[in-house]
Amino acid sequence: MIGNGVHIEVSTSSPTSYTEIGQILELDEISLIRAVVDGTYHGHTYKRPEPGMLEWQPLSFTLLHKSGSGQNSDSVYDELVTGNWYWIRVRFPDTENSATQDEAYEFQGFFSKLGVTVPREDEITSAVELQIDGNTLAKYDPASY
Repeated sequence: MIGNGVHIEVSTSSPTSYTEIGQILELDEISLIRAVVDGTYHGHTYKRPEPGMLEWQPLSFTLLHKSGSGQNSDSVYDELVTGNWYWIRVRFPDTENSATQDEAYEFQGFFSKLGVTVPREDEITSAVELQIDGNTLAKYDPASY
């Protein structure tokens, strides 16, 4: 668990207006892996590996759906698995100073998995997998908008 209050928000068009979809409960390791390319050419006795492109691995987490949003939640979540690219913002609460803004990170990505579990009490969770465009990953700076 990464703690209470970590929110995830999405935007279909720009990183200026987001819709909160819930809280992140459990977050797997965020991995950046460099591909290995075969650099062998005629005359080599042994296979020669070469460094390739960097690739973000899918971000896997458990999502606690936002309740009481006033929207038809089925349509919101159905829209997420269309394969469209979204701007995504993850907000971490500032636990040391409630007067300051939460720390947040933004990036573009798309949802490749959204599995809804059987509700427990009034909570609905989903196993989510998110593909990240690492070229857009940045710390959120409200002054830049």
